[in-house]
Amino acid sequence: MQQKIIIEKLFKSFNGNIVLENINLTIHDKESVAIVGGSGCGKSVLIKCISGLITADPGSILKINGLECSQLKIAERPDEIRQSIGMLFQGNALFDSMTISDNITFGIYNQIAKNGFITSAQRIELNKTAKEQLEVVGLAADNLEKYPYELSGGMQKRVAIARAISTNPEIILLDEPTTGLDPVTSYNISLLICEIKKRTGATIIAITHDPICASELADRIVLIDNKTVSWSGTMDDLGSATSPYIDAFRRAIKTQ
Repeated sequence: MQQKIIIEKLFKSFNGNIVLENINLTIHDKESVAIVGGSGCGKSVLIKCISGLITADPGSILKINGLECSQLKIAERPDEIRQSIGMLFQGNALFDSMTISDNITFGIYNQIAKNGFITSAQRIELNKTAKEQLEVVGLAADNLEKYPYELSGGMQKRVAIARAISTNPEIILLDEPTTGLDPVTSYNISLLICEIKKRTGATIIAITHDPICASELADRIVLIDNKTVSWSGTMDDLGSATSPYIDAFRRAIKTQ
């Protein structure tokens, strides 16, 4: 199976405070991985290193599609790497001043705009893409010209997912995709992500505290504890894990 992302001896520190220490993790093409762990363990820092929002410490290895990216922020990465990744942010990060249509196609617009301008034909195609992606995430087309503040939290999450997949990325990064949602909406969003996984065949990495989201989505669970990867396995392997966090994780799944 093709190796999509290779992480070796990755360290990340802030002002001398080590947050991630000797992270070693390989993620394969089309694999779905849920990264779990206690609050403040470094999960979101790791996904930001993968996305290029921040860089790892010198000496770290982070290869995406075979290209070393550990010291490259988003703007410095080759186009083929930037365009291969879609990301869902924990707080959605929708632009309040933009319509839902413009939010969804923001990434595509930046790829095709010349000096900030696009042609009328390109604008028509963007609107078509926005409508198609909105349908994929289960929202009606009459939401296209609305603004984020006019939508519920669950609907905003669906829009953010539509934006993340609008460029047809090979890799989708999800930072706490169900946080802040009620249980029913959270479950529906988890099912939606599973449907998108089947539809796109993308490699998916999800940072989550939600056992149900992880159990529905992940081919593999990765636990970060004590600043490093302390356990990795499938849902079937949970019973053999000795970590207190995994024990609690397993119990939470059984009570649902």
